[in-house]
Parts: sequence; structure tokens; C-alpha cells
Amino acid sequence: MQIETIDAIHGHAMFTTAAYEDAPKLYQALWEKLQGVSIENPLVVFQCFDSPSQLSNPTHEYVCLIGQHSALKPIGGVKQHTIPGGKALTLIHKGAYNQVSAAYYALASEVKVQNLKVRDAPFEIYLNDPAEVMEEEQLTKVCFPIE
Repeated sequence: MQIETIDAIHGHAMFTTAAYEDAPKLYQALWEKLQGVSIENPLVVFQCFDSPSQLSNPTHEYVCLIGQHSALKPIGGVKQHTIPGGKALTLIHKGAYNQVSAAYYALASEVKVQNLKVRDAPFEIYLNDPAEVMEEEQLTKVCFPIE
């Protein structure tokens, strides 16, 4: 766990209110809309707008984002979303994605311990492709933007 500076992430995004388990379908729909679009070194990002205390709720308001650190071209049916850069308390979760909530609880606890102020919705950056690595090798950086 560390505090680091994160660059702003600009991305093509699809927003929904659904169960976390539905996120892969949303990413698939987003990738389909992006067919033929050149995105160099894409960042695959998930941002949930619910507070960490709402993790046990059955549905959540979130965005699936395929991003980069440069300007975007408009694409029909796809919104653009920017996650502002700045300081963030981060933790890299290694293992199955369905276990990532432990990282959220650890970060939320550390925010309280250090008396930090969260300035925006937490987000995740997927550091490797679950289609290419074993479940226990999946890496997810969970970020809590702080002041």
C-alpha cells in the first residue's frame, strides 16, 4: 500500500447500474464499439461511484473505461470519461478478481487510520489480461484518490 501520483486517464466509457458480475459484458460491448479504433497501450479501468461501505449491495453505479493518457476521438454510442490525476492511496491486489473487495476494505481502513480525505470515486486499473494469465496471477491496482 502506498500513496502515489496517478496521471489523468481519459477513456471511452460505458456507464451502468448493475451487479459487478455484469462488468465483463459491458467491457465486451465497449470493445465491440471500439473495433477499428487505434488505442496505443490501452488502460482497462473500472470506476465505481458507490462508497466502499456499499460493497455488499446487489447493484452498483459504475463505469467501464478503455483509456489512455492522450486525447480521444468521438465514437458513436460511447461516452468519454476522465479520471482526474493526482495523489491516490493505492494497493495492488494479486489473485482472482472476485476477491478484490479485500483491497477496498484495506484501503478504506487505511484512509481512516491516516485521516486522509478521499476526493473522488475509487477506481481499478487492470495490470494484466485475465484471458492471458492464471486467475491467481491477475493484478488489479485499486486506487483511492486523496487530497
